[in-house]
Amino acid sequence: MPKKPAWNDRVRYVGDPERERLHLQSEFLAILRAECPDVLNDLGATVLPLWRVASSTLRGFAEEWKEKATKELSPYSGCLNPYEAATQVSSHSQVPECRAARSALEAWLKKNNLVAGGVWDWAAATLRGWVVSEANLPEGQLPQLFFAPLYPDPLERAPSEPIVAWDPQNEALGEFRKRVNRHVRQQQTWAREQGLRPVRESRSRSGRTLRDRLAWVVLHRVLAWSYEAIAAKEKDLDRAIPHGSSVRESVVALEAELGFQRKG
Repeated sequence: MPKKPAWNDRVRYVGDPERERLHLQSEFLAILRAECPDVLNDLGATVLPLWRVASSTLRGFAEEWKEKATKELSPYSGCLNPYEAATQVSSHSQVPECRAARSALEAWLKKNNLVAGGVWDWAAATLRGWVVSEANLPEGQLPQLFFAPLYPDPLERAPSEPIVAWDPQNEALGEFRKRVNRHVRQQQTWAREQGLRPVRESRSRSGRTLRDRLAWVVLHRVLAWSYEAIAAKEKDLDRAIPHGSSVRESVVALEAELGFQRKG
Protein backbone atom coordinates (compact mmCIF):
# COMPACT_ATOMS: atom_id res chain seq x y z
CA MET A 1 0.00 0.00 0.00
CA PRO A 2 1.47 3.39 -1.00
CA LYS A 3 2.34 5.64 1.90
CA LYS A 4 -0.03 8.55 2.47
CA PRO A 5 1.61 11.96 1.99
CA ALA A 6 2.19 13.87 5.20
CA TRP A 7 -0.58 16.30 6.10
CA ASN A 8 0.44 19.95 5.96
CA ASP A 9 -1.12 21.40 9.10
CA ARG A 10 -0.26 25.00 8.14
CA VAL A 11 -2.62 25.34 5.17
CA ARG A 12 -6.15 24.65 4.00
CA TYR A 13 -7.00 21.84 1.60
CA VAL A 14 -9.21 22.44 -1.44
CA GLY A 15 -10.55 20.43 -4.35
CA ASP A 16 -10.40 23.15 -6.99
CA PRO A 17 -7.15 25.12 -7.44
CA GLU A 18 -9.07 27.50 -9.73
CA ARG A 19 -11.08 28.64 -6.72
CA GLU A 20 -7.88 29.60 -4.96
CA ARG A 21 -6.56 31.44 -8.01
CA LEU A 22 -9.76 33.48 -8.21
CA HIS A 23 -9.56 34.24 -4.50
CA LEU A 24 -6.01 35.51 -4.98
CA GLN A 25 -7.13 37.69 -7.90
CA SER A 26 -9.98 39.13 -5.84
CA GLU A 27 -7.61 40.08 -3.03
CA PHE A 28 -5.19 41.69 -5.49
CA LEU A 29 -7.90 43.72 -7.23
CA ALA A 30 -9.33 44.94 -3.93
CA ILE A 31 -5.87 46.23 -2.97
CA LEU A 32 -5.41 47.78 -6.42
CA ARG A 33 -8.68 49.67 -6.07
CA ALA A 34 -7.76 50.92 -2.58
CA GLU A 35 -4.13 51.85 -3.29
CA CYS A 36 -4.44 53.16 -6.87
CA PRO A 37 -7.81 54.91 -7.35
CA ASP A 38 -6.35 56.89 -10.27
CA VAL A 39 -5.97 53.64 -12.19
CA LEU A 40 -9.68 52.95 -11.88
CA ASN A 41 -10.51 56.54 -12.81
CA ASP A 42 -8.31 56.22 -15.88
CA LEU A 43 -10.27 53.13 -16.92
CA GLY A 44 -13.41 55.25 -16.91
CA ALA A 45 -11.80 58.18 -18.69
CA THR A 46 -9.96 56.37 -21.49
CA VAL A 47 -11.80 53.09 -22.07
CA LEU A 48 -15.41 53.57 -20.99
CA PRO A 49 -16.39 56.00 -23.83
CA LEU A 50 -15.30 53.48 -26.46
CA TRP A 51 -16.86 50.59 -24.55
CA ARG A 52 -20.13 52.49 -24.37
CA VAL A 53 -20.18 52.97 -28.15
CA ALA A 54 -19.30 49.31 -28.76
CA SER A 55 -22.04 48.09 -26.43
CA SER A 56 -24.58 50.30 -28.15
CA THR A 57 -23.47 48.98 -31.54
CA LEU A 58 -23.84 45.36 -30.42
CA ARG A 59 -27.32 46.03 -29.05
CA GLY A 60 -28.24 47.28 -32.50
CA PHE A 61 -27.29 43.89 -33.92
CA ALA A 62 -29.55 41.98 -31.53
CA GLU A 63 -32.43 41.53 -33.94
CA GLU A 64 -30.09 40.62 -36.80
CA TRP A 65 -28.63 37.83 -34.69
CA LYS A 66 -32.10 36.35 -34.32
CA GLU A 67 -32.97 36.65 -37.99
CA LYS A 68 -29.75 35.83 -39.83
CA ALA A 69 -27.71 32.65 -39.95
CA THR A 70 -25.51 32.10 -36.93
CA LYS A 71 -22.54 31.41 -39.19
CA GLU A 72 -22.77 34.84 -40.76
CA LEU A 73 -22.83 36.90 -37.57
CA SER A 74 -21.16 34.66 -34.99
CA PRO A 75 -17.69 36.20 -35.50
CA TYR A 76 -19.02 39.45 -34.07
CA SER A 77 -20.11 37.81 -30.82
CA GLY A 78 -16.55 37.57 -29.56
CA CYS A 79 -15.71 41.23 -29.86
CA LEU A 80 -16.19 42.01 -26.17
CA ASN A 81 -15.70 38.52 -24.80
CA PRO A 82 -13.49 37.59 -21.83
CA TYR A 83 -9.73 37.51 -22.15
CA GLU A 84 -9.55 33.85 -23.16
CA ALA A 85 -11.33 34.65 -26.44
CA ALA A 86 -9.22 37.68 -27.30
CA THR A 87 -6.67 35.80 -29.39
CA GLN A 88 -9.41 33.98 -31.29
CA VAL A 89 -11.23 37.13 -32.33
CA SER A 90 -8.32 38.74 -34.18
CA SER A 91 -8.76 36.45 -37.20
CA HIS A 92 -12.39 37.50 -37.62
CA SER A 93 -13.87 40.49 -39.36
CA GLN A 94 -14.71 42.48 -36.22
CA VAL A 95 -17.15 45.26 -35.66
CA PRO A 96 -14.94 48.39 -35.81
CA GLU A 97 -16.41 49.85 -32.59
CA CYS A 98 -15.66 46.64 -30.72
CA ARG A 99 -12.14 46.46 -32.09
CA ALA A 100 -11.52 49.99 -30.84
CA ALA A 101 -12.91 49.14 -27.39
CA ARG A 102 -10.73 46.05 -27.07
CA SER A 103 -7.66 47.99 -28.20
CA ALA A 104 -8.32 50.69 -25.61
CA LEU A 105 -8.61 48.12 -22.83
CA GLU A 106 -5.41 46.39 -23.97
CA ALA A 107 -3.62 49.75 -23.95
CA TRP A 108 -4.88 50.48 -20.42
CA LEU A 109 -3.64 47.11 -19.18
CA LYS A 110 -0.21 47.60 -20.75
CA LYS A 111 0.15 51.17 -19.49
CA ASN A 112 -0.47 50.00 -15.91
CA ASN A 113 1.52 46.75 -16.20
CA LEU A 114 -1.64 44.76 -15.55
CA VAL A 115 -1.63 42.38 -18.51
CA ALA A 116 -3.27 39.23 -17.13
CA GLY A 117 -6.43 37.34 -17.97
CA GLY A 118 -7.95 37.89 -14.52
CA VAL A 119 -7.52 41.67 -14.69
CA TRP A 120 -8.92 41.75 -18.22
CA ASP A 121 -12.06 39.89 -17.11
CA TRP A 122 -12.50 42.10 -14.05
CA ALA A 123 -12.04 45.31 -16.07
CA ALA A 124 -14.45 44.12 -18.77
CA ALA A 125 -17.06 43.22 -16.15
CA THR A 126 -16.62 46.62 -14.50
CA LEU A 127 -17.04 48.41 -17.83
CA ARG A 128 -20.19 46.43 -18.58
CA GLY A 129 -21.54 47.33 -15.15
CA TRP A 130 -20.81 51.00 -15.71
CA VAL A 131 -22.56 50.98 -19.09
CA VAL A 132 -25.64 49.33 -17.62
CA SER A 133 -25.91 51.50 -14.51
CA GLU A 134 -24.76 54.93 -15.68
CA ALA A 135 -28.14 55.68 -17.31
CA ASN A 136 -29.56 56.08 -13.80
CA LEU A 137 -26.83 58.41 -12.57
CA PRO A 138 -26.24 62.15 -12.98
CA GLU A 139 -24.32 63.04 -16.12
CA GLY A 140 -20.60 62.50 -15.80
CA GLN A 141 -20.80 60.50 -12.56
CA LEU A 142 -19.41 56.97 -12.63
CA PRO A 143 -20.63 54.31 -10.23
CA GLN A 144 -17.72 53.08 -8.14
CA LEU A 145 -18.40 49.42 -8.78
CA PHE A 146 -16.11 46.50 -8.17
CA PHE A 147 -16.86 43.17 -9.79
CA ALA A 148 -14.91 40.37 -8.13
CA PRO A 149 -14.33 37.27 -10.24
CA LEU A 150 -17.10 34.71 -10.04
CA TYR A 151 -16.33 31.68 -7.93
CA PRO A 152 -17.04 28.17 -9.19
CA ASP A 153 -19.97 26.28 -7.74
CA PRO A 154 -19.33 25.43 -4.08
CA LEU A 155 -17.94 22.01 -3.36
CA GLU A 156 -19.57 19.48 -1.11
CA ARG A 157 -19.11 20.56 2.49
CA ALA A 158 -17.02 18.46 4.83
CA PRO A 159 -18.82 16.32 7.45
CA SER A 160 -19.62 18.52 10.42
CA GLU A 161 -20.44 16.29 13.36
CA PRO A 162 -19.70 18.38 16.47
CA ILE A 163 -17.24 17.22 19.10
CA VAL A 164 -18.76 17.12 22.55
CA ALA A 165 -16.89 19.46 24.85
CA TRP A 166 -14.54 17.94 27.41
CA ASP A 167 -16.04 17.52 30.86
CA PRO A 168 -13.21 16.86 33.33
CA GLN A 169 -15.72 15.46 35.80
CA ASN A 170 -16.82 12.66 33.51
CA GLU A 171 -13.94 12.07 31.10
CA ALA A 172 -10.19 11.75 31.41
CA LEU A 173 -8.18 14.22 29.36
CA GLY A 174 -6.52 11.36 27.50
CA GLU A 175 -9.91 10.03 26.38
CA PHE A 176 -10.92 13.46 25.16
CA ARG A 177 -7.71 13.75 23.15
CA LYS A 178 -8.43 10.37 21.59
CA ARG A 179 -11.82 11.66 20.44
CA VAL A 180 -10.26 14.78 18.95
CA ASN A 181 -7.60 12.77 17.12
CA ARG A 182 -10.25 10.38 15.82
CA HIS A 183 -12.23 13.33 14.47
CA VAL A 184 -9.11 14.72 12.74
CA ARG A 185 -8.39 11.35 11.12
CA GLN A 186 -11.97 11.07 9.89
CA GLN A 187 -11.83 14.53 8.30
CA GLN A 188 -8.47 13.80 6.71
CA THR A 189 -9.80 10.55 5.26
CA TRP A 190 -12.79 12.40 3.81
CA ALA A 191 -10.51 15.09 2.32
CA ARG A 192 -8.29 12.52 0.63
CA GLU A 193 -11.31 10.64 -0.74
CA GLN A 194 -12.54 13.93 -2.24
CA GLY A 195 -9.16 14.55 -3.84
CA LEU A 196 -8.51 17.75 -1.87
CA ARG A 197 -5.00 19.18 -2.13
CA PRO A 198 -3.04 21.66 0.00
CA VAL A 199 -3.11 25.26 -1.16
CA ARG A 200 -0.17 27.63 -1.20
CA GLU A 201 0.78 28.92 2.21
CA SER A 202 -0.99 32.21 2.90
CA ARG A 203 -0.29 32.68 6.58
CA SER A 204 1.89 35.47 7.87
CA ARG A 205 5.59 35.28 7.10
CA SER A 206 7.83 37.42 9.26
CA GLY A 207 4.71 39.35 10.21
CA ARG A 208 3.53 39.82 6.58
CA THR A 209 0.13 38.53 5.59
CA LEU A 210 -0.86 37.55 2.07
CA ARG A 211 -2.52 40.97 1.65
CA ASP A 212 0.74 42.66 2.68
CA ARG A 213 2.62 40.77 0.00
CA LEU A 214 -0.05 41.45 -2.63
CA ALA A 215 0.32 45.14 -1.82
CA TRP A 216 3.99 44.77 -2.74
CA VAL A 217 2.91 43.50 -6.16
CA VAL A 218 0.74 46.61 -6.64
CA LEU A 219 3.56 48.92 -5.57
CA HIS A 220 6.07 47.21 -7.85
CA ARG A 221 3.96 46.67 -10.97
CA VAL A 222 1.61 49.63 -11.04
CA LEU A 223 3.55 52.32 -9.18
CA ALA A 224 7.00 51.13 -10.37
CA TRP A 225 8.54 50.93 -6.90
CA SER A 226 11.83 49.08 -6.71
CA TYR A 227 12.16 46.10 -4.37
CA GLU A 228 14.57 48.12 -2.26
CA ALA A 229 12.09 51.01 -1.95
CA ILE A 230 9.40 48.60 -0.76
CA ALA A 231 11.81 47.13 1.77
CA ALA A 232 12.65 50.64 3.01
CA LYS A 233 8.93 51.36 3.43
CA GLU A 234 8.62 48.24 5.56
CA LYS A 235 11.46 49.45 7.76
CA ASP A 236 9.73 52.80 8.20
CA LEU A 237 6.75 50.85 9.53
CA ASP A 238 9.00 49.09 12.04
CA ARG A 239 8.60 45.89 10.06
CA ALA A 240 12.21 45.56 8.99
CA ILE A 241 13.24 42.88 6.56
CA PRO A 242 16.86 42.08 5.63
CA HIS A 243 16.92 43.39 2.05
CA GLY A 244 14.98 43.85 -1.17
CA SER A 245 15.58 40.26 -2.26
CA SER A 246 12.98 39.10 0.28
CA VAL A 247 10.43 41.38 -1.35
CA ARG A 248 11.47 40.27 -4.83
CA GLU A 249 11.00 36.60 -3.95
CA SER A 250 7.44 37.20 -2.77
CA VAL A 251 6.52 39.51 -5.66
CA VAL A 252 7.84 37.18 -8.38
CA ALA A 253 5.99 34.18 -6.91
CA LEU A 254 2.69 36.04 -6.60
CA GLU A 255 2.97 37.58 -10.08
CA ALA A 256 3.27 34.08 -11.52
CA GLU A 257 0.21 32.88 -9.62
CA LEU A 258 -1.79 35.92 -10.72
CA GLY A 259 -0.89 35.26 -14.35
CA PHE A 260 1.08 38.44 -14.96
CA GLN A 261 3.64 38.83 -17.68
CA ARG A 262 7.02 39.49 -16.15
CA LYS A 263 8.35 43.00 -16.56
CA GLY A 264 11.43 43.11 -18.75
